[in-house]
Amino acid sequence: MINVLKRGVALIIGLSVIYLVLIYGASESGEVVQLITADQQGEEVTTRLWVADYEESMWLRADQSSGWYQRLILHDPTDPAILIRGAQRYSVYAVPEPQTIGELNQLMADKYGLGDRVVALLMGSPDAGVAVRLVLTADAQDS
Repeated sequence: MINVLKRGVALIIGLSVIYLVLIYGASESGEVVQLITADQQGEEVTTRLWVADYEESMWLRADQSSGWYQRLILHDPTDPAILIRGAQRYSVYAVPEPQTIGELNQLMADKYGLGDRVVALLMGSPDAGVAVRLVLTADAQDS
């Protein structure tokens, strides 16, 4: 009985590791930007995300309950978040546009291919997400 329990625990741990490796590998494929937001204590939190370009703006795809999204929507033009894309650093704030999720999902699928499909399979359909247009502030490009 103990051996069966040990094998069961080993199987669960092994499957968990495989799941985490697949999520990490898929989510780090392609272009990844860094979003720097502030938490409730004012400490900076960096989140790595996929980005797409659409209608002359940069876009992120969010789950409305995710921490990074909750922090991002608290930023505004007077207190922007920071987005690092390649060697560029931008001051941004978010404008959620849920009606654009279909177009953004297609852009993400085209850009990230297999990685997008793996994340959707393991994390759930992106159709319930929200499209987030990033608006650049007046001092948007810092470098």
